[in-house]
Amino acid sequence: MRKSWLKKAFVCGIIMLFVGTSVVTGISRNIQNNELGNNEKSITKHFDAFITSDFENDLDGWSAIGDGVATWIESGGNPGGWMRIEDDVQDHYAWAKAPSKFLGDWESLGITYISADVEELSLNPYEPFDFEISGPGGTADYNSGIIPTTSWQIILAPLQESAWNITQGTWEDIISNVTEFLVDAEFNNGQEKVGIDNVILYNVPSIPVANFIFTPGTPLPNQTITFDASSSFAFGGYITLYEWDWNNDGTYEENHINPITTHSWTSEGNYSVTLRVTDNNSITDVITRIVVVHIPNIFYVGGSGHGNYTLHSGCCVLHIEGMSFLVIVLLVLTLRYLEVVATSYFD
Repeated sequence: MRKSWLKKAFVCGIIMLFVGTSVVTGISRNIQNNELGNNEKSITKHFDAFITSDFENDLDGWSAIGDGVATWIESGGNPGGWMRIEDDVQDHYAWAKAPSKFLGDWESLGITYISADVEELSLNPYEPFDFEISGPGGTADYNSGIIPTTSWQIILAPLQESAWNITQGTWEDIISNVTEFLVDAEFNNGQEKVGIDNVILYNVPSIPVANFIFTPGTPLPNQTITFDASSSFAFGGYITLYEWDWNNDGTYEENHINPITTHSWTSEGNYSVTLRVTDNNSITDVITRIVVVHIPNIFYVGGSGHGNYTLHSGCCVLHIEGMSFLVIVLLVLTLRYLEVVATSYFD
């Protein structure tokens, strides 16, 4: 009795292996890795920039000092044009020097934040990004603690005394008469190329940054999707309102003080979802992500379906009834052979 049971189990196991292998190797997958990608955020600047250089048309008066050479590049910035600082000398320094429109009495102008987009085009950077301001009243530098990478990063520095290192003079004297504003372009002691874009001085009380993730990353129709905007924040303030536009038409269908909400769609498609956050100073920021609602493709061994494939919500189905006569004969012969082998092995 035990041998008969083992024989049947062996044959069934082989059958399952055959079916499983046949189906799995035939599956056509078209799944975007949103679980990874939707956590990334490139900060969008929807705030009122007070003084800015976006390098769309030229260097806008910027130059390189130290051992760097400044070149305007038409495309590949964040976005569009950008400034490249190329350093061919070792063991020295390179800075991007701002034009006169960035200089003056920052205290009276109400400057509250400085930002710049930076990209390291060389290997092995190990020094963090800095800003430096100076004038008759002294010198101060801001160490971001961020080591640039080969992707564009936005460095945002608050213009607050506690965030800067004053190497000479007093804070009040420095910001009341800024005669030199430098953006770091040296992150190792070797030859390197550094990209700089979108240098901005802000005179806003705070800067909110919208961000959200969603799970699952590849949802099905009618599946509840959780949208989490907890990673949104505000420099110099806090978020007070989260608004959701589920079809990116400019109308925000939901608004909450809680950063987490849910939504679903009834059919497949690529849906643009926009989040708008508002901070305690009534300043807003937005971000849009695409949610791909998709049913995986399922492989049919025979069967009618849609050609050789059909759509089904997440499971693989083997359709015996639609197999050709030859396939059925081969399957029967294979199973008969396996039964003979099992019989001789267990008996």
